[in-house]
Amino acid sequence: MLKITYIRPINPHSGSSLRAIVSILIHDKWAVHDIKILEKEKGKLTICMPSQKDNKGVYRNVVHPIDSTTREEMETLIIRTYQERTYQE
Repeated sequence: MLKITYIRPINPHSGSSLRAIVSILIHDKWAVHDIKILEKEKGKLTICMPSQKDNKGVYRNVVHPIDSTTREEMETLIIRTYQERTYQE
C-alpha cells in the first residue's frame, strides 16, 4: 500500500521542469523522500526517483520500483494526487 505523505509544489513559472518534490510511505514501514515530478514535452508529467551521483559523475537511482507495473501504479498515484492538490489551491 502506497501513501503520499508530502507534496511540495514548485512554481511552474520558475523556468525549471521541476513541478514538485514528493514523499511516500510504503506499507507504513518504508519512507521514500525526494521523488521529483517533472514536466516533459507538451506538458506531460513524469516522476524521477531519488538519485545520487557516483564516483564517475553518473546519477544512479537510490531506490526504484523493480517492475514496470509497479512503477506505472506509483507514477499514476503520485501525479494524480499532485494534480488534485494543486488544482484545489
